[in-house]
Amino acid sequence: MKKVNWKNEFSVTPDRPRIKLAGSTDLVPGNSLGFSSLAVRHTRNRMLLWYPTQVRFQPVSYLWSFGDGQTSADRDANHSWAESGTFTVRLTVNYSVKYRIIGKSAWVVLPGQIAANSLPVVVNVGQKTLTSSDLVRLVHWTCLQKPTAIGC
Repeated sequence: MKKVNWKNEFSVTPDRPRIKLAGSTDLVPGNSLGFSSLAVRHTRNRMLLWYPTQVRFQPVSYLWSFGDGQTSADRDANHSWAESGTFTVRLTVNYSVKYRIIGKSAWVVLPGQIAANSLPVVVNVGQKTLTSSDLVRLVHWTCLQKPTAIGC
C-alpha cells in the first residue's frame, strides 16, 4: 500500500513598517528631523489545514535606530545629529499575533512577538552643497541699471 503524506505549509509575515518624515533628509548639524511610524493593525488571510484562516498583527513596540548610536522606543521620534556625516535610520516594529479559523474559532493569541523592519532612510548631515541659487547676494545696482546682474 502506498503511503500519502499531506503537507500544509503556513507562512505569513506582517507588513513592512513605513516611515513618515517631517522635513528634509539634508540637515545642518544640530537641526532635528521628525519620524513617524505608519505601522497599523492589519490582517492576512491564508489557508490552514484547508480552512480559511485570518492572522492579525498588532504593533506593540517600536525601536528607532538613528545610525549614530542613539535609539528611541517612541512611536513618533525626533532626532538631531551633532556631527556631520551620512546616517542610516531604521525602524523595527514588534507585533503581537492572533489567528482564527474563520467561522470555526475565536481569536487565539500566539505567544511572543514578531519583528518587522522598515526600509532604511539615509540622512545627510552637514553635507549639502549650496548652489548659486541657494546663496543670497547683495548688489548695489538695480536690474534696470544692470539687467545682466545676478538675480535679474
